Amino acid sequence: HHPPPATFHYRTMLPDGEHRVLDDSRTRGKPMELIIGKKFKLPVWETILSTMRDGEQAEFLCDTKHVVLYPLVAKSLRNIAAGKDPLEGQRHCCGIAQMHEHHSLGYPDLDDLQQNPQPLIFAIDMLKALSGWVWYPEVGLGSLWMGVVPWDG
Repeated sequence: HHPPPATFHYRTMLPDGEHRVLDDSRTRGKPMELIIGKKFKLPVWETILSTMRDGEQAEFLCDTKHVVLYPLVAKSLRNIAAGKDPLEGQRHCCGIAQMHEHHSLGYPDLDDLQQNPQPLIFAIDMLKALSGWVWYPEVGLGSLWMGVVPWDG
């Protein structure tokens, strides 16, 4: 018995003043689904999603250390959206070799991010929140939050 997935649209932006968009699920025509507790490569998303309710929109600025694997995750998501194998080109080397700076992800913007890790802004539009989650604010997220900005995109 698995909990139902959270269903949401996301935009990933660089905190560069222009809010340059790296990824936008709406351009792919279908929202992202994420089942919590499945060891997703970006635990920060699980934390973010667990705070949100149906229909809520918010932006989260996440510290570099929480999004260091984003380029690899984004590559898989882009490949899936393009109808390609999400692990394409990753068969022959282990994760460590993959993070080597000479190994291209096949997307120049992701290569750039991988070589110059930085905080990222995630704008989340929660379509179907996780049911049965109880959020205890006092537990806190420590260094995770750099502030939550209401978003009416």
